[in-house]
Amino acid sequence: MTKTRLALAALVLLTALGVSAWSLLPRKEDRQPLGLMTSLPVYWSEATSLEGMLADGQEEHWARALIEERYLIEPLDTLSSQDKAGHPGDGLAGVDRLLLAQPNALPPADLVALDNWLRGGGKALILADPMLTEHSDFALGDRRRPQDIAMIDPLLARWGLALQFDPDQQPGPREAALTGPVQGELVVDLPGTLVPWDGGAVAGECAIHDGGLLAQCEVGKGTAIVLADAAILDRENRGGAAMLEELLRAAFE
Repeated sequence: MTKTRLALAALVLLTALGVSAWSLLPRKEDRQPLGLMTSLPVYWSEATSLEGMLADGQEEHWARALIEERYLIEPLDTLSSQDKAGHPGDGLAGVDRLLLAQPNALPPADLVALDNWLRGGGKALILADPMLTEHSDFALGDRRRPQDIAMIDPLLARWGLALQFDPDQQPGPREAALTGPVQGELVVDLPGTLVPWDGGAVAGECAIHDGGLLAQCEVGKGTAIVLADAAILDRENRGGAAMLEELLRAAFE
């Protein structure tokens, strides 16, 4: 009888824990907007045409599914009040959180808008990879190909950071331990190193952690977490789900 009661108690506890964990996810209608700007095939699949992107049967990126459990993704083409053609745009209006993941080269207006938005209280998670290893069906030089080298140096410099790359490091995925504001094992592949931009000991508005793999920045009233690698969003890196959740939590919650 005692063993039966213990078994029932354990079952009730496990059920309660499961319900509790599930209840932490917001209801679909309660999800907060999350701006997403990326050259990676996270929101749209990699296809040769718009029709191909929208076609039925396209496999959804695992990271999009994970993010949409908590947030309502708003894909962004511009961060400023004008798009690249000079037409009016919404930019970051109405967005409190931004995932900037290996974006295409940003025009000066976007860099200024992002900096101002952060100083006003925005929160950003920035993945800046100096040597992207994500496979692409598009050849080098094709504008549809994900951005191979992060091009946000002016923004990082304004916060006191520089992104360096060691060409002598061994290629291939490896695990790196994060022990600062984000904790856990992260799979990286040819990552960069964040350092003070002027070679000094202090990186302006940012604190550098984990040998330069990650930086946490206090930019005015806002915050930004910068990761010097984007391999976590590889389509085949499904083991990165737990770490992506941790990064999102640290950046936005």
